[in-house]
Amino acid sequence: MAEISSGVIDHNGRANANMTQERNKLLFALEGARTYREYISVAGQLDKLPADLGEGGDEWRQDEGSDAYDAALCRIYLAVMRAAREGGDVPALGLALRTVLHRNFAG
Repeated sequence: MAEISSGVIDHNGRANANMTQERNKLLFALEGARTYREYISVAGQLDKLPADLGEGGDEWRQDEGSDAYDAALCRIYLAVMRAAREGGDVPALGLALRTVLHRNFAG
């Protein structure tokens, strides 16, 4: 409405509104995902959104030397969880999940 009255077109504002709408659609799709593969696909799309829209952006995947988190520890627990899942070791998988689901795991 402000664009109409002022005659000035806010391209950045319009682009941000469209991205926010896309983010909301993706969040809805993430919530309704029925399979892990579908969940991962939607989560990847969310990661591609700019960080200023409330998502992390894709940059964090490339930044293994970051002070924000301990990438090596994350890789170790990922390997532990995969091995437990593939080996059918439910107690080991539960223990690993209980560890990584703490709020500040790996920073």
